[in-house]
Amino acid sequence: MLDSDLVAFVHGGVAVAVATRSADHTPAFTRAWGPEVSGDGLTLRLCVDAPPESATRVNLEDNGAIAVGFNPLTIARGLQIKGVASSVREPAPEELERAERHFLAFCLEGERVGVSESQLRRAFAPQDCVSVTLSIAEVFDQTPGAGAGQRV
Repeated sequence: MLDSDLVAFVHGGVAVAVATRSADHTPAFTRAWGPEVSGDGLTLRLCVDAPPESATRVNLEDNGAIAVGFNPLTIARGLQIKGVASSVREPAPEELERAERHFLAFCLEGERVGVSESQLRRAFAPQDCVSVTLSIAEVFDQTPGAGAGQRV
């Protein structure tokens, strides 16, 4: 579903935002780290900031509906992936390492626009992360302009 250019974009130092919803469609929003697209481009795994009892964790465990947005800090480009979480569990050590590497790449992007790692560090809470795997159902271009919202 995702071609190699989109996979490279998702795997870069982009900001990753996650939206979930409750059964009554009340939204919850959080960040995620360490996105990894499967080799066939059909699934996405990432570490989602979702402490126990948080709305995000409850939503993921209840209905699994998830939308993930990818946006670099340095350019106006966006991508959104929608799907359903097939797995929500504690992250493995290698997933936390991937999240840390992604965070450091995100910091390099932040430095390009004048935001320091120490400022961004407040947004990174690996101790509150869960590993989420989702089947990619829809992909949308969210880059501002005439094509925004179109399916990829």
